[in-house]
Amino acid sequence: PNVFTENETIAEYAIMDGAPVGRESIPIRVCLSGYGLTPTMRDIAKKFFCKSQAKFSLERAREAIIWIERVLDKKLEVPSPDGDLRDQLDFAAALKDGVALCELINTLEAGTIVKVNMQKAPFKQRENLEMFLKGCVAYGLRSQDLFQVNDLYEHKNLYMVVDCIYALGGMSQKKGFMGPTIGVKVAKENPRMFSPDVLAESQKVIGLQYGSNKGASQRGMTPYGATRQILPEEFQKASQNAQS
Repeated sequence: PNVFTENETIAEYAIMDGAPVGRESIPIRVCLSGYGLTPTMRDIAKKFFCKSQAKFSLERAREAIIWIERVLDKKLEVPSPDGDLRDQLDFAAALKDGVALCELINTLEAGTIVKVNMQKAPFKQRENLEMFLKGCVAYGLRSQDLFQVNDLYEHKNLYMVVDCIYALGGMSQKKGFMGPTIGVKVAKENPRMFSPDVLAESQKVIGLQYGSNKGASQRGMTPYGATRQILPEEFQKASQNAQS
């Protein structure tokens, strides 16, 4: 009774009393109807995605899906009739089971995930997403490049999923993947090694942020906040120099 499809028509819905606690959802009372009325579950969901939608780029999500399809050489299942992304819900539906993501990381690095779960059970799909995230860490991605399982599975922050795919594409370029590319190539480290003698010489140099004993200095300048003192002798001397 608590499971609805996004295309089912709703005759009435209302936000119930009570505020969400922690990461809980806002309680909503929905009444399904067999009549051709609006809104649908998709319309209701959109009302509570305003914050994440502001950060979600549909164009970047399309590019991420296209890149995955080109790497896997197969078409991902999108619920829209024409197979194109209409919104972030379509993006989530294409990747929610984690199968495509697991196949993606295995294509980039063979043997990263030994067994991909093909079952439709929610805990199996979540397990796929967890294995994908662990595979990303093993591939070289940083923790700030990843997303949480609920960000994708419960549509919390889908823009982070897009960012993770772009980061994965950049890392694949660094590792020499010869297939399709996406994102910015991650720069390679270029460590510099100095001998103890060179490091000792650097301790003798006075950094400019500490001042300099060469060139301009603050000698003779009036302290900050103090008035400039003009002495009569100096004024007379300056006048004589001007007349001569």
